[in-house]
Amino acid sequence: ALEDYARFKAEDSLPADSKEITLGDQDLFKLLIGDRVLKKDLKSSTGKIALYSANVFHPMGYLEQSNIQDFTKPSILWGIDGNFELRNIPPGEKFATTDNCGTIQILSDKIVPEYLLYAIYLRKEEESFDRSFRASLSNISRFTVTIPVDKNSDFDVQIQREIATQFITMQQKKENLARLKAQLDNSLNRYLHIT
Repeated sequence: ALEDYARFKAEDSLPADSKEITLGDQDLFKLLIGDRVLKKDLKSSTGKIALYSANVFHPMGYLEQSNIQDFTKPSILWGIDGNFELRNIPPGEKFATTDNCGTIQILSDKIVPEYLLYAIYLRKEEESFDRSFRASLSNISRFTVTIPVDKNSDFDVQIQREIATQFITMQQKKENLARLKAQLDNSLNRYLHIT
């Protein structure tokens, strides 16, 4: 799986015909930042809307209302502070964000969300956002990604889907390996404590 992942990253998986776009292009994306929410504010909340902060995979808590109004478009969450983590949110799924979490709403149906996630991951390695160089709204709006285009210079949805499928497969293999490694580490630790 590691060899497959390394080969996938090494291959030039972007077709020759492609164009660079910025995430700040308001015809294609809407960028949002959440509101300041403290843990103490969540103690009395009985809401069911997941609230994401710098960790985009595990909710910080739950709210009655979201800072986001439109859930008809797919979104990508990004963690502003920390390791610049990314996560897809499908259309229709309600969520809320703090001021440590940004949202990229994809306005064009010609941009495949899973492909955009892949394209951001590719650039993420070059940008090296961290606590000192934050993935702030202004920095993200200038962030460029490459999207394949067809012979008419329109975004090529089919090529995006093919690349996204490969990317998702590689990500799943990586996650499975990480899970197996954690299990092996736990087993080894238990064995060492016994002996």
